[in-house]
Amino acid sequence: MSRAYKRGNGGARKSGGSRIVVMIVVLVLLVAVGAGIVYLINRGGLIGNPGASGSPAASSPVMSDRETFYEGVFVDDIALGGLTRDQARQQIEAKQKETLEKTAVTITKDSQSWQLKASEASWKFDTDAVLDEAYKQGRVGTSAERKEAVEKLPTNPVKLTTRLTADPTALEQKVRDLAKPFTVAPVDAAFEK
Repeated sequence: MSRAYKRGNGGARKSGGSRIVVMIVVLVLLVAVGAGIVYLINRGGLIGNPGASGSPAASSPVMSDRETFYEGVFVDDIALGGLTRDQARQQIEAKQKETLEKTAVTITKDSQSWQLKASEASWKFDTDAVLDEAYKQGRVGTSAERKEAVEKLPTNPVKLTTRLTADPTALEQKVRDLAKPFTVAPVDAAFEK
């Protein structure tokens, strides 16, 4: 009888141990699901998702998980609100190209003149870095800070500007060729009595 009692207790201990394991697994799953929900809320995936009809925050741009820029964000005086990153880049690059085509330096000597276009030089804009900064507007900080930033954007817009870095080496040879006819060989100085 004592043998059966020990087996019964051993069996009870074994099933109690598996209950603890099951409870731990369930607890871990609950924590993981809870962490996922908190992450989505902080990222904006569960609150204010535009297009989620019936949601009280459906009309609010705050805490949105959208891939477009918020209203009130400008780069090179181009409104990026509602544009995707690719759409914004296309508009900005078109304006940059137009600006380069219009920008030129005119060199004049006597009655002759030559024009050097900025588009003939090697150049680079910091468009990607500025787009990164523009996209961060309304997406950095705590939920309350992000909400406040997005609400302020339409009345207090963020205006960013791209910067141009030019490498004039492509124009150097052209300038040298233009200067050749006007280059005079040096003459040693001499004293005259």
